[in-house]
Order: sequence, then structure tokens, then C-alpha cells
Amino acid sequence: NQMKEERDNLDSILGLNAKRTSRYKSSIKKHDSSTAIWCNAKLTSKLVKARVNGFPWWPAHVCVPLESVVADALTGSGYTLISSVGNPGMFVVNEKEIVDFTEDTDEDLTQYDKSIVNELHESTAIAKKLWRLQNLGVASPWSKKSRPCVIEEKKTAH
Repeated sequence: NQMKEERDNLDSILGLNAKRTSRYKSSIKKHDSSTAIWCNAKLTSKLVKARVNGFPWWPAHVCVPLESVVADALTGSGYTLISSVGNPGMFVVNEKEIVDFTEDTDEDLTQYDKSIVNELHESTAIAKKLWRLQNLGVASPWSKKSRPCVIEEKKTAH
């Protein structure tokens, strides 16, 4: 089943033994960050953008693992557990590939499949709504910059 497969992926990345009681490796294995994983985790309200292999910067929630063996493995490892917004995928991503959600990540999206770009736009729209709900009263970084009003002087005939 898919959940077991994804949990096995996580165990392999973290170097957990079969009983999941300890680790046979002290560092996290270099891995393809697009490897889907599963663990018992809590979504936090912290929104970020994360880059997973083969995908553009994507809105995501930082997750807190509820299993201590997983939490301990991630602590100080330079990796973070994330869950993509608008998509059930969970990934272990290098912290260098994570930025604050409001940060501008200018990226050429033409290299990606149209379906991925459409999904990205949907996920970003959801994440922006979440961000606004969490930051009520804070000026949204995406609102159109207010244009200065140009007041035309009326020429009056003398």
C-alpha cells in the first residue's frame, strides 16, 4: 500500500532500523527530494515555498513529526518535513531549498509542463488565502502597488 511505501521511503532517508526504534546512520541520506514520504505529523501554520526536484518553488506547510524517532532524526539535520499546499505530498527537503512564503522566487515556468504550472497557480491561490487569514490586518505583499494619482491641472484662460 502507498502509505507503507512512503513510510519506508522516509525510514530509508532517515536511516531508521526495521523496528523504527533507532537509526543505523547518524546523518540523513542524500536523496531525491521529490521522493514522497509519509509520517505521522502535524501541519503547522508556517507557510513556506519549497523546491522539490523537478518542480518549481511550491507553497508548503512546515510539518512537525509526531514520532520522536523521526523528530530526533530531523533535529539539526539541515532538513525539514514539508507538505505541499493543494497536494497531499509530504517531502523531506533541504533547508536551503526553503524560503519564506512571501519571498519573491522569480522563476522561468516555461520549462515546466502546463499541468504543473496550472496546479502551481491553484496551490499558490490557496496558500495566499491561508496567509491572509493568518495575517489579518497585515498589508498583503501581493496586493497591487497603489498607483500614484495624477491630478491634471486645469488650464484656466486668463
